[in-house]
Amino acid sequence: MSWQYSWDTMKSVHFALVLGFLSCAQAQVQDGECTDILDIESEGQGNWQGVLQLGPYEDDMSGWTVVISFTEEVDWIESAMADVTGSGNSWTLTSKEWDSDIEAGSVINLRFIVDYSGARPDVTSIFFDTGACSEVLTITSESTGNWNGELVLSSTEPVSGWTVALKFSSPVDRIESIMSNVNGSGTSWTLSNKDWDGDIAVGDHVTLKFIVDYSGSKPSVLSVQFNEDTLCMGGSSCNNPIHDCSENYIVEDDKPGQWQGLINLSPEEDISGWSLEISFDNTVDIITSPLADASGSGKDWTLTSVEWDGDINAGDSLELRFIVKYGGQKPVITSIKFNGDSICNTGGGGPGPDPSNPDCSGSMTIDSQQGNLFTASIYLSPATTITSWIVVLSFDGPLSSLTTPSADVSGDGCVWTLASKSWDGPIDAGNTFHLKYSFTFEGSTPPFAVSIVFNDEELCIGGTAPNPESCGSSTEGTSQATSDLFGGSPLTSSNPPWNSADHPISPSGWYASGVPFPTNVWWQNMVLEDGDLINAVNPYIVKTLSDGLHVCLPTKFSDVNYVAVAFSDNVIMSASENLGNHQVTDYDELSVTSTWMPSGGKFEAPVVRGMPYATVFYENLTPSLTFGGAVLSPSGQVSGSRFEVTLNNGQTWIIYASSDISFNINGPTFVASGQFSGSIRVSGFFDGGNPDVAKLDECAGKIPTGGSISAEVQGDMADMKFNWETTGSGELLMMALPHHLDTITNTQTGHRLEVLKGVMVGVTGDVWSFNEDLTTITWGAPRTIPDDKVGDIKSALQNDIPSVACCNDDPYFGGKQMAVLARLALIADEVGEGGLAQQARDRVKPYVEGWLGGTNENTLLYDQTWGGVVSSCGMYDQGCDFGNGMYNDHHFHYGYHIYTAAVLAKADPAWGAQWNDRVLHMISDVAEPSGASPFYPFTRTKDWYDGHAWASGIFMFADGKNQESTSESVNGWYAIYLYGLVMENSRLKDLGRLMTALEIRAAWRYWQMTDAESVFPKPFADHKAVGIQWSTKVDYGTWFGANVEFIHCIQMLPFTPISEELLREEWIKEEYNVLEEAYGRSDPPLSEEWKGYIIMAHAVLDPHTAYGDALQLPRYDDGNTKSNTLYWIATRPGMGGGPPGPTTTTTHGPTDHPTTTSSTTTTTHKPNPGGCCGDNSITDDRCNDPGSDPHGGLGCNACDIKNCRFCGFDVYIDC
Repeated sequence: MSWQYSWDTMKSVHFALVLGFLSCAQAQVQDGECTDILDIESEGQGNWQGVLQLGPYEDDMSGWTVVISFTEEVDWIESAMADVTGSGNSWTLTSKEWDSDIEAGSVINLRFIVDYSGARPDVTSIFFDTGACSEVLTITSESTGNWNGELVLSSTEPVSGWTVALKFSSPVDRIESIMSNVNGSGTSWTLSNKDWDGDIAVGDHVTLKFIVDYSGSKPSVLSVQFNEDTLCMGGSSCNNPIHDCSENYIVEDDKPGQWQGLINLSPEEDISGWSLEISFDNTVDIITSPLADASGSGKDWTLTSVEWDGDINAGDSLELRFIVKYGGQKPVITSIKFNGDSICNTGGGGPGPDPSNPDCSGSMTIDSQQGNLFTASIYLSPATTITSWIVVLSFDGPLSSLTTPSADVSGDGCVWTLASKSWDGPIDAGNTFHLKYSFTFEGSTPPFAVSIVFNDEELCIGGTAPNPESCGSSTEGTSQATSDLFGGSPLTSSNPPWNSADHPISPSGWYASGVPFPTNVWWQNMVLEDGDLINAVNPYIVKTLSDGLHVCLPTKFSDVNYVAVAFSDNVIMSASENLGNHQVTDYDELSVTSTWMPSGGKFEAPVVRGMPYATVFYENLTPSLTFGGAVLSPSGQVSGSRFEVTLNNGQTWIIYASSDISFNINGPTFVASGQFSGSIRVSGFFDGGNPDVAKLDECAGKIPTGGSISAEVQGDMADMKFNWETTGSGELLMMALPHHLDTITNTQTGHRLEVLKGVMVGVTGDVWSFNEDLTTITWGAPRTIPDDKVGDIKSALQNDIPSVACCNDDPYFGGKQMAVLARLALIADEVGEGGLAQQARDRVKPYVEGWLGGTNENTLLYDQTWGGVVSSCGMYDQGCDFGNGMYNDHHFHYGYHIYTAAVLAKADPAWGAQWNDRVLHMISDVAEPSGASPFYPFTRTKDWYDGHAWASGIFMFADGKNQESTSESVNGWYAIYLYGLVMENSRLKDLGRLMTALEIRAAWRYWQMTDAESVFPKPFADHKAVGIQWSTKVDYGTWFGANVEFIHCIQMLPFTPISEELLREEWIKEEYNVLEEAYGRSDPPLSEEWKGYIIMAHAVLDPHTAYGDALQLPRYDDGNTKSNTLYWIATRPGMGGGPPGPTTTTTHGPTDHPTTTSSTTTTTHKPNPGGCCGDNSITDDRCNDPGSDPHGGLGCNACDIKNCRFCGFDVYIDC
């Protein structure tokens, strides 16, 4: 909380927290109880505010210090009137220069705010330091946590032995002195003479030096006593100044959502009419009483006597009963005033309900509230150790949603079930698990838990039983969830709205599961056709074949136009028995498990992303391991549970067995001496590499078997977790890719292995945690259009909107054309051309409605074989619509559709509501987040471990999966974010933002290459851009050609506001020198359509030159327009439309290009027409060194461009 915020807030709140100190003619230490001196009338969430009255005093005071002690830890105290020091339970407020003097008879009202994050802190004591002891004791030096003091001891009589007693304003940790023996603690300490310094003759003195160490508030000296003489008394104090309200009212009846209270009114004098002002710590919906008229709202209420009960005689009493009703967290009384006089000012909730029959107010707490979104907690404390748990919650009214990252959630209406995840199910006896969840509801009164059952044991019951008539299923599902983005209910529970059809290709028999089937996962080759091609797990590559698990520790090799790793059988994990056929028996977000079921046994391989060991579980089988090189050691027969195998290919493999086993070694093959049940693990590394063998040995007992993703978003930060499922004991070791290391919070180890995507690093922990920043860019650029560019853009819009082509009846090109008009509508709205914006929306609306409504010719179909949305043409022709029917590029295709729908919904909420369910089905096809949909697989194209998406669907490739255009992938996730934003679906909004952030981070690492950062070696890295990323190689090329502009610009288009985060300037600075080679190519010549994208890339470096070049373009790509090009360039940093950013000019633009590239980034050249910052400006490199500039830098830095100079007007030089 900032000072300005705190003070402004304080000024806007009417309160009087008055602390009247004892009037002191002579300051003295006063211990005792202070009465009626602290009155808290205003509280906020996590803070309370007050006024501390200093004075009146009989003598003038110059400088003051107040030390306040609390019952609980305080995060901070804020005051505009005092310097604040301290921590925890003790804080010091010291006068500023302008308010340090208090004249006799005057007062100062010291205002302050107490901020806290835990339990509410009450004041236990207050010390007021008058400074009287500063004349006796001198502080000679200070540093953090201690100060050095001197005390001069002298006497009019001879002294033989002395003791000094010190009393402090706040606790002291230790006093150090070489001149005395020290005893004491807290605020009271004594210093006694040593043998050699105890005698003080008359006229002599001893200077007692000591050091005071403290960890809380700086302690002031309140009194000094030398033997029997008091040298000073420097302050006043009081203890327990707060009157706890818990003793001033009784809770007679406590039910969910309401409680009945009793306050006894007993005046000391006769009264005629009364009022009772009551403040609470949480919001109250209404207060009723048969004995009073109630008024107020929120936390502050007043009960006023009615005509017949206003008179109360002295000594008599009136029992005032009242009912408090609330919808959120149970409110507790914090302040009571009776006819203006304070009765109490903080406290608890009075006696609670009968503990033998608990209601649920004590078992469930409401942690926070934002509108109709509540966050709540239940603490699970089993009496005996458990391995899993189920919590059943019943409410007195229906919930719209209930979500938690800690459980699988099912249910609706008033009854919900929360079942533990695999990683949080075990709870040891005596331990407590904090189950935190969020729920939303409709209406004005929040539902209250009336029953909580934990593993069939009733924790509480109370209140009104659920009403069957009002507790039906909510129609909204959990689409509004803002807790865990994953799990819970699907985005939509309705049936797919398009006609259903059977796919001509059926899933292979390798699957043991049913619809919906994954189609774009990293392990897709395991289940396509013969299932015998590679699957890149990282760090290993594996194949699942009839004889077992084939494992490769890859070696990277490269050429000018590719980098690759090749598969070889480095180790085959098998058995002597015939294993037979295998199936994928389990899979999740981070793993796949393949199982072989030979007669009488079982062979199971959990293949988990980032596994540093390959693992097989054997059951009644004879393990066999065959290595892909000559075994140098060991030889013969070996026994034990760990074996280190050295090969002639430069590799070493360590075998770990879950129990002792014997192997007979015959050439490259290790065969067990008999059947075995347990786990065999192998971990490989290269000679000269960077293995951490000690860590491998240490962690070999903890085996990963799977993993799930969870993510919670707070503001613009996502807390994403990989929750690894494990078996065994010890610490879990897994391997992280380079992009993981940017945001992971786990401990890294020394274990290193190189893979295609760079060096992987060993990371420990059963749960990986990532802190991922999320974009704040929404519909437009993060800076405005400069005024002098608005006219050009309006003119372009007037031509583009009626004339751009729209719209092909295929999901990709047609989608791009729809998104073009949607983008134009947004730009038109931004420049105030509402009519043109509507014209654009009117043009595109029939086409997107055709796709969504199934009325276009190439209608969408629901593929009930695999589980997904495909085009009719793509369903029956693998080559049609870029393989849409084979689940290729779905996030590219439908991203354009979803973007268009978001733009239409933004302008017309009724349209958005009408088509919402169909759009959610389209989103679910590519990004279904629950894993519970019966129609769509979990986030079809997104690979949460690699960070990016895979595009190639159920096409089978020897090099594994692939993706070409990261920018179109970013566009798809950005579209989902915008759709969630406009539909106020926070789950969808944040899901889109997280997917966008991860895709961009992966693009930076694995598609964009710079001299400073590249996971790929030269000479390939000199291209600066990857064209296609495969599981086991990267190509400098595209599916549609090898032109440099194809390769680079397919990683840029479409240009939208989010492109700013994808296209880093540090990358474009190097990449553009390669890209501009296209200008000098004669065969084939550079097309105007692709030139537009090159100019837009150039705008990242030199937007002024790029703007002039764009004005000369005669035509644009079908996914781009003149309007969008000018908008992109005009909103770049340095164009004058917003916060400036670094801008660089280059040696050449599209109108004058040499055939060779240049690394020069700043030269002197003639300005383009109009100058570098309008007509009256020139590019002048003398501005780069104003010290040697003959004009002294006059006019330089025009438009925030360092070498741009104003000229030709006012005092500036001639142009």
